[in-house]
Amino acid sequence: LAPSANSLKRLLLSYNYIYELYNKNNIEFSQLDELDLSHNKLPWLSQDIMAARRAKNVDLSANQIVLIDKNIRFDAQTKINLSGNKVQCQSLDDFATLNPSVKNVNPAYNKDPPGCTRKSGYSICCDSLSAPFADRLIEQKRMQNSLLSGPTGPGAKPNCTVDGARQTMISNMSNAVTRVANEVQRLQKEKIQLTADRLSLEQTVNYQREQSSSVREALLAAARNLNLAVEREPSPGVLQKVIDQYEHLSKQEELERNKATEDWNKYSTEIQHWIKEKERLEPLIAKYDADISKANATLVALTRQKGVLAEQLRIKEMNG
Repeated sequence: LAPSANSLKRLLLSYNYIYELYNKNNIEFSQLDELDLSHNKLPWLSQDIMAARRAKNVDLSANQIVLIDKNIRFDAQTKINLSGNKVQCQSLDDFATLNPSVKNVNPAYNKDPPGCTRKSGYSICCDSLSAPFADRLIEQKRMQNSLLSGPTGPGAKPNCTVDGARQTMISNMSNAVTRVANEVQRLQKEKIQLTADRLSLEQTVNYQREQSSSVREALLAAARNLNLAVEREPSPGVLQKVIDQYEHLSKQEELERNKATEDWNKYSTEIQHWIKEKERLEPLIAKYDADISKANATLVALTRQKGVLAEQLRIKEMNG
C-alpha cells in the first residue's frame, strides 16, 4: 500500500481475520477518508494504527480489542468506532484522553450487545477487567497465530471456520456485485441511447438553425421590399414589423378597393341612366334625321327654283 500512501481515499478490510497491524515502513495515508477494520480479530491496538491517523472515519468495531496503546493519537476530527469490543475500561479512558471522539458512536453503527457496561459519558461499553489481564491477550494471540500455523488444538478449527456473519456478507457482496453489473449494463444501454438521442438532437438543432437563418433572410428581404430598416433587429422584431407593414398596406388597399367599388357602382348607375336616355332619344333622333332629310330635299328644290327664277329675271331684263 506504500505507493498509494498519498492518494488512497478508502481502505476497506473488514471480515478478513486480521489479528495484528504492522507498519514497518512508517507510512502515513495522508489522503485517507475511511479505514474499515471491523469484524476482524484484533486483540490490541499498537501505534502502527497511526498510519491512518488523518482518516476522517476509523471503524474498529466488532474485533476483540482489549488493550490500546495510550500514545495513539488521531486527528481531532477523526471519528473512531470501538463498539463491539471488550476494551479494558482504564485503557479506554487513557485512549479517550487523546481521542475524545471515541466516547460517542452513532447509534446506527454501535455494535455493543444490549445490557453491556457503559461508563458515564461513553456511548460504548468497556470491560472492567482487573489488572493484569495479559493472560487473556496471550490466549487470543495464540489462537489467532494458529490461523497461520495450522490447527494446534480443539479450539483452533472453529476460528478457521467462516462464521455466519461473514458468509452473509459474502453472499450480500455477491448479490451487490450482480446488481452493480446489471446496473452498469443498464447504464451503458442508456448511455448508447442518450448518445443517439444527443446526435439526433444536434441534427435537429442544426436543421432548425438553418431554417431559422433562411427564415430571417426571407424576413429581411421582405422588410427591404417594404423599405423597413431592421437589419440589426432580432427575427421576432423583424417579423412583427413586416406583419404590421403588410397589415397597414392591406388596410390601404382595402380602402382603395372599397372606393373603386363605390366609384364603379356610381359609374354603372350613370351608364344605365345614359343607356336608357339613349334608348329614349334614338326614336327622336331618327325622326329628326327624317325631318332633316326632308328639309334638305325641300332646300334643294327651292334652290333649283331660285336658280330658274333668277335666270328668267335676267332674260327678262335683257329683253327690256
